[in-house]
Amino acid sequence: MEKNEIDTLIAALDLRLINRVKDLGIVHRSLSDADASIELKRAFPFGRYVRKSGDDLQLIEIQLDKNGKVKFVINFGVVPPGGVKLPWGSFAQNECGVYELPSGHRLYSKANSMKWFELGFFNFNAQKAINYLVDDACMKFNEVERWFDSGEEGVHTLRYSLYPLQS
Repeated sequence: MEKNEIDTLIAALDLRLINRVKDLGIVHRSLSDADASIELKRAFPFGRYVRKSGDDLQLIEIQLDKNGKVKFVINFGVVPPGGVKLPWGSFAQNECGVYELPSGHRLYSKANSMKWFELGFFNFNAQKAINYLVDDACMKFNEVERWFDSGEEGVHTLRYSLYPLQS
């Protein structure tokens, strides 16, 4: 895809979805210097969004396709107060991304699938198609809100983690 379409996607996400996230009291947190590689900045142009909930930290990331396609997914989860311990190291609560969580989740575009929000093959008006994608994600975002409130999985949310759940 053309860089212009990625810029259009980022602008539409910023205008619609990021404003919805902020309306929930979720605040921006930049990627740490350790996470600031060019690849990660490209994949996570908005950094991370966080909100305290008791001692836990609710976390949201909007991830773009690493290959430059007009494609994104919403990662979310809860970081416990003690952070996360993995075989290769420990991460404090304020250092974690969804990737490090034993129980991270994703919001996808299709019910009960792992399909990212993305342009189809035949989009003659990329601006309209991108606006539709972002509006679709905004409508489905209530499933993220419900998961934070009650732990209830929606039809567009799936557990996403490389690690087994700890008991």
